Amino acid sequence: MKCWRKSSTMLGWIGIIIIVLSGTRIVHAALIRDTIEVVYLFDEGKGDVIEDSSGNGRDGEITEAKYVKGVFGTCL
Repeated sequence: MKCWRKSSTMLGWIGIIIIVLSGTRIVHAALIRDTIEVVYLFDEGKGDVIEDSSGNGRDGEITEAKYVKGVFGTCL
């Protein structure tokens, strides 16, 4: 009986730790998303302008690079 009580207590603590860590990961992800300045995906496939996916409108210009066939579509 002592062994069963110890293992169930340990599993309870592990469950609590997992829940707490999961919650902090979600909060940190939300904070990072709100502070991102620029996101370039480099998946346009044509042209010389790279679009900013963060919504801040910081598009860039592609120079001296070309698009080639990649594993998933095209890439630089």
